[in-house]
This record gives sequence, C-alpha cells and structure tokens, in this order.
Amino acid sequence: MNAQITLDELNCLPLDTRGALARDGYYLEASADGTTWSNAEAILAAVTAAQYNGASYEVTGWEGNEVQLHLRITGVDSAALAIGAAELVKVLRRETMKSLTYIPPDGTAPPTVWDVLVATWDHQFDDFEENRPRRSYLVSLWCKPFSRSAELVSMPAVAIAAVAPTVNGIDNCSATTGWTTGTKRVSRINLITNGSFRYGIQGWGKGANTDRVVWDSNGMRWAVSDRDAGRSHVNYLTPMQVVAGSSYRIHMRIYQAIPTTALGVLIRWYNAAGAQIGSDASNVLTVGLGVDGSWRTLSTARTAPAGAVTMNVFPFAQYSGSSGSAYSSLRDVHVELESTWTGSVFDGDLEVLESTTEYVWSGAVGRSISYALTPAPVTTSGGKIRVTGYGGRPLSVSRAGGIDLSTADYLRLRGTWAGSLSLNVTVPGVGFAPAIAPRLVIRSGSAFDAYFPVQADSITAFSLSTNAGSASSQSATLEVDQVDTSTGLPLTGTGRSGDFQAKAYGTMPAEAAITVENTADLGRMVLLYTRPSALAFDPALRSRRTAGTSAVNAAASNISGFTEALATTQDAAVTWELDAADLPAASYLLAARLTAAGLTSGSGYTLNWRAVTVLDGATETTIHTGSRVIKAAATTYGSGTGERITEIGLLSLPTMNVLTSGDASAKVRLQLWVTGGGAWNLDESWIFDTDKGDLTVVEPVSPLHRLTVTPASADRPVQTYLAEHEPSPGDITARDVSGDVIGWSAHKVDPRDGDLTIYIATLTSSPNLSAELEYFPRWDVYAAPIEIQEEAA
Repeated sequence: MNAQITLDELNCLPLDTRGALARDGYYLEASADGTTWSNAEAILAAVTAAQYNGASYEVTGWEGNEVQLHLRITGVDSAALAIGAAELVKVLRRETMKSLTYIPPDGTAPPTVWDVLVATWDHQFDDFEENRPRRSYLVSLWCKPFSRSAELVSMPAVAIAAVAPTVNGIDNCSATTGWTTGTKRVSRINLITNGSFRYGIQGWGKGANTDRVVWDSNGMRWAVSDRDAGRSHVNYLTPMQVVAGSSYRIHMRIYQAIPTTALGVLIRWYNAAGAQIGSDASNVLTVGLGVDGSWRTLSTARTAPAGAVTMNVFPFAQYSGSSGSAYSSLRDVHVELESTWTGSVFDGDLEVLESTTEYVWSGAVGRSISYALTPAPVTTSGGKIRVTGYGGRPLSVSRAGGIDLSTADYLRLRGTWAGSLSLNVTVPGVGFAPAIAPRLVIRSGSAFDAYFPVQADSITAFSLSTNAGSASSQSATLEVDQVDTSTGLPLTGTGRSGDFQAKAYGTMPAEAAITVENTADLGRMVLLYTRPSALAFDPALRSRRTAGTSAVNAAASNISGFTEALATTQDAAVTWELDAADLPAASYLLAARLTAAGLTSGSGYTLNWRAVTVLDGATETTIHTGSRVIKAAATTYGSGTGERITEIGLLSLPTMNVLTSGDASAKVRLQLWVTGGGAWNLDESWIFDTDKGDLTVVEPVSPLHRLTVTPASADRPVQTYLAEHEPSPGDITARDVSGDVIGWSAHKVDPRDGDLTIYIATLTSSPNLSAELEYFPRWDVYAAPIEIQEEAA
C-alpha cells in the first residue's frame, strides 16, 4: 500500500475518508506517491545602469504554484466508482474558485490552503484496479503563487495617536519687566498732507479770483491779473476729518509781496450731509501786515462747532491798488490738534529733526511731512505686552532674559498683529542669519500663533518684529500674550484624517479588504492610503509648511484644520520642507484639497509645482518643475460634486541622491502656486509613495456610513466598493459606488515591510473614524500558527 498524506478537501469534496465509505458508496484518498507541490517562482527583471558593471535584479511578480495530486477513488461497486469519478471531474471543471487544504499529519500545525485557479487531470487505467473497484488520477492544480491560512483574519485597525509636542511656558506677559521697544508712535498729525510744498502743489488748487497756481522755491505761489477783483483764494482740495468740540491749531506762513490790504484764511466747517456750518464772515482769520517782501505768520486755534465732521481751509490775499497783476506765496501749512501742537516742524525747505522726534511723509513718497513720531512705551493690557506705533513702519518689541532651548525645537510666540502678517525674530549672539522667519504661523483674525526655529541651546534675549503696514496707517498695535518653547509643531487635523495600524500576519503579500466607518455620514470624499509601517513617512504635508503668501488661518471644518490662499507667483508659493533622509527614492503623487471662487467656467487655471533638493541649509540643486491645467466647470471649484481631491503631478523624490551629497541634513523643498486668476485656497496636501503604497479615492454622491473596498479575485477580477448607509440603527441600505471612484490601486498586506498603516481622510461633518482589515494571511508554502491579538480600535 502506498503511503498516505493528509489532505482535507478539494472544494468541499472530502479527500481523507479512507476507512469509512462516503455517501453514494465511494471515497477518495490521496497517495504520497505521485503527489507534490512546488514553490512559487519569482519573475525577475534585469536592471542595468550606465555606471555599474553588470546587472541588478528585481522581483516584478510571481509565477503560479503547481500542485500535483495522486488521487484514488474506491467504490463498493462499479456504479459507485463511476459516481465518484464523475463528482471529481465536476469539481475539477468548476469555474469558481477551488481550494485545496493540507493538514499536517500530527495535527498540531494549522491547515494550509491553496487557491486553485485551473485544474487538469489524467486517468491512469489499470485493469487490476478496475476489478477492486478503484481508479487512479494524476491531478494538476494551478494555484495562486502562495498558500494561505484557512481562517480569515478580521481585525479592527488601531488608531495611531499622534504625540503632541511638549510646551514649556516662559512668560505670561502680565508684567513689562525685561520688555523694551524701539518702536515709535505718532505724536502729532498734520491733517494737511502737503503743507511744505517740497515737491509741487499736489492737493492744492486755485480758488476764487485766482488765475494760476504754481510752485517755486518759496513754496506755492498764486497770482491774479486784476488786483482789484477782491480776495484771491487758493483751495486745499481734500476735506479734513475733525471731531466736533475739539480744538485745532491752524498755522501757515503767507508772503506779503506787494502792497496788500489783507492776508488770511477762510475756514469752512461741514456736517455729515456736507452742508456748511456757520457763515463765512464768522470764520475768517487775518494776520497783521508788515513790510512788502516779508513772510507773515498766521497761527491760532479754533474749535470745531457742534455737528462738524470735516473742515477745509482757503488761504487768501487782497491787494491795494486798482489795476495790474499781483501774487502771494504760501508755505508751512499746519492743521492739527491743539493738544499736540508744539510749533512748526518746517524751517523753510528743511525738516526740523528733534532729538526724540522723527517726521515721516504721508501720501506719495517725498510729498510732505505729516506725522511726528516719538518713542512708544511698552505697556500691559489684559495680560498682554503691548506696543502701539506708526503703521507705516515696522513694529518691534524685545525681551531680555534667558530661555533654555536645549530640549526644544521652537520659540513659540502668541499675540495679535492686525497688519498683513510677516513676523521675524532676531536673537543676539547666535551665529546664523539674524532674522529668523517662523516655520508656522496660525492666524485667527488678528491673533497669531508663531513657531520660530531658533537653533541654539539657549538664548539671553530676543526681538520680535513685524513688517511695515500701510503708509497711511497712523496707528498699529503689536501685542504678545505668551512666550513658550515647544518640542515640535502643533498637531494638525480635525479628526477627519488619521493613521490606523493593523497586524500583518504570514510571510508573503496578501490581498486585503478594508472597511472605513464613521458614526455619522463619511461625507462626500473618502481617501484611503495604505503603506507598510516600515515606510514611516507621513503623507500629509500641512505640518511641514515653511512659507506662503499669507498666514495660515484656522478652519474647523477642513481636513487639516487650516486654510490659506495660494499665491500667483513662485516667490510667494506655499512651501513645504521635508528631510530628504526620510524619503525613500520613489515616485510620489502630489495631491491636494483645493477650493476656488471667482472662476470663469470653461477657462483654464494652472497649478504649478516645483521640487528641489536643498543642501547646507541654503543651496538649491537639481530642480524639477511641472504643472497641471484645471479647466473650470463652474465659477467655483472643489465645493460641488467631485473635484474634492486634485492630483497635481507625479514627482521623483528626492530630486538627487542625497547619500552622495555629503549633507545628512539635506532637505526636499516643494512649492505650489496657481496662475490664471481666481481666488484659490489650500486645505491639506499630500505626497503619496506610489511604489510601496496604495491609494483609493471615492467621492460618493449620496450619504454613507461605511465604505468597504474588497480586493479582486479570480472569480471577480475587479475591486468592489460597497457603501452602506444607516440613517437609523438597523436601517441599512447598501449600494455599489464603483462609479464614484476617481483613483484606485489594490490594497495589500506585506509582512516583509512590517505591519500595515492605513491613512484615512474624509470630509465628514462629525468625525469619529474607525477602520477594519480583513484578509487571509499568505505563506510561501506552509501556514504557520498565528495568534490574533484582540485590540480595541
């Protein structure tokens, strides 16, 4: 008798029933003689390189596994034998998946299952065997490359909790001790923006009985051709805002050129409707006359009447004589609050620069001195260090005091600054660029939360500076309400995205079904990316942002929790930096969640990207660029059906071999900007390793609570996407959403590279995500025992 091997079944047809007759009076048995199975054969590809003498090889796939069985059918009689032979052939000819199960002889190891794709058979006729009655078959089973465990592994994927940075409080800013500023604030405002006429007569024009107005070295000259026509006026063209009841100093110098009967100014006050308040007769100021060829100074205070919101001035001259031309000149004109008046700041054509006062221009550059600046004090208000200065100049505030940064990566400053946000920190005595830009600035209205990468173990002081605001801004305030150190950047996300991890059992890659679930609707976008845990790189880029056209603003309903505007030029592009050592050389898909408004339907808009390796912290090398044109289907983008995840380009990263660069700190810098118009905003962006990871994006048009991606099989050679909607407990509707898939790849578990990491991103309004993994562990030949660890999701 030939030796027996222990085989369980061939697609539910018992193979190990020796010693007891099966139903219909026959049984099957497998003989060790003639039974064998092979290992899966790797498909190799030779890879040659110009600088390498010889070829390297890589595995591009696996050949199927061939199993040969020597089967014997024994019956109680010839009829039973014929029935058994017919059943065997029917099983072997089935088109649906067949399986073969092997149970080791001592029963201590788990069964091993081969998935059979195709079967052939060869009957070996033997007249002696027919008389027993018994028949033998040599069956060839063409199987999937690897065997599998008999039991399906189904497990919840465990959420990977992000580690929040450690924040150490340094100063709660409740006292001004140690704080100073070099900021200057406005101490005087001349409401006349061109009172010195240094560069022309901008803002002035001729008035009643005046023929022409010109500029000369004396200031502004106005002339008449007929001196007996009455008062000759010049007009200041812009009404000045005033506060009723406030006293204003009106000051000017008028040149008495020829015999004159009157020099002075007419003042007019206006209410909110633009109507004049009071009569001209009661608002005429004159100055005492002197000798011809002299400058006369008019300087007096007047109170704005009740209801007044604006005022204007009309200097005039009236001449003696009955005929002929005449002229006068005007200079050093002031209209300012009487409470700040300390005298004229003009001396002919020159500025008066006092030891503690600086005068600045208003309006067009170089036109007129309008603001006087004096040092601003540092104050506290509501637990905030505050400095208020002139908005046309940068503001700064400094703090003296030691700060330990030996275990921290960032100096974190929180406060408010209403200007367009551009902050930097300077640190005395630290040997790198004096101005340190923030790695991240989170903006909510005028509030900022800025992280500065100060590369020092300790500092003794720092200064925080803003950019210059609008030149017409008379006042701007910078506040600091907290100084901290931080071991890292803040966690991003709103619960709508995250990593989950599941155990990888077996020795060979296995197809996996993945279910994503949320207690509420998953939203109109589900992004699913799987990668081996050995590939530790996080695909989300928000936390790696280093620059952009504007501050990052909080957005609680976004995936990342933030939003920012996309720039229209590369110089102001959104920029991310990544450690090159963390990026395995591979092809990466750059994708983003973008929204846009103000588009023209049918027009094209270009998303431009740039990738570069940065050496020595500064030198850019090996630059790659690309773009993608988006044709707008409507006036908005990213908020209607579809268009929620935008594939931007396929990048080869790093852009150079950093192992040969000699720079262990090499960075990969990525940039994104848009051209073509519209207002584009960025939520989150990603780079997906397409060589070792698998990406699926589904944009369902109807609500769903669960999405299950089931792998392809021999019976069903395409992945399936099942959506389940449960509006109330137990009320479940299911539908196929294959038509809503905009990007896919086959998800698998490969124990070679560690456990499986599952990254999920959704647009749900109420995030409470979970994930589940289901697969048969695959083995090179024989299944091994596994112990499923029950872990809470």
